[in-house]
Amino acid sequence: MNKERWTKQKILQTCLYLIPKKNPETLNTLLAVIERERRYFSKPTFYKKIRPDSKEYQQIVEAIEDNNLYLSAYGINKLKVLVDNYNLKAIVYWLRIYGSDKVKQALSRNYNVTAKADISFEQEMKKVEEDLSKFSKEELLQYRALRKKLLNNE
Repeated sequence: MNKERWTKQKILQTCLYLIPKKNPETLNTLLAVIERERRYFSKPTFYKKIRPDSKEYQQIVEAIEDNNLYLSAYGINKLKVLVDNYNLKAIVYWLRIYGSDKVKQALSRNYNVTAKADISFEQEMKKVEEDLSKFSKEELLQYRALRKKLLNNE
């Protein structure tokens, strides 16, 4: 493997060159993609040469943010074309791919709801059956009539 000398300027130029090609969302994703390809520098080399408080670091982060803004504007323009052409299926697919987490969750109809129940359904049904068995015939008829009345009013 050819050991290449990576200077601060060379790393900066490589990052600025690769940002539009790889379209990373964050600096960490950019570094992960670069490291996975093994054609460029590694993550430790990046952080040795470019410190988080340096102007080069800020320049790379701003380039990533600008690229993300460009991609979102491009996506919105494409979405406008799809809306103009009344292609609703394409709009849904586009939103499933590029939408926020809330939009993706709403489109998949898979809501992440966690709830804790103290009593299971079977236990509740056994309790109701035990209570109903204690009723006399008259009380049972009154209960059913009240229940029917309540259910019909809702």
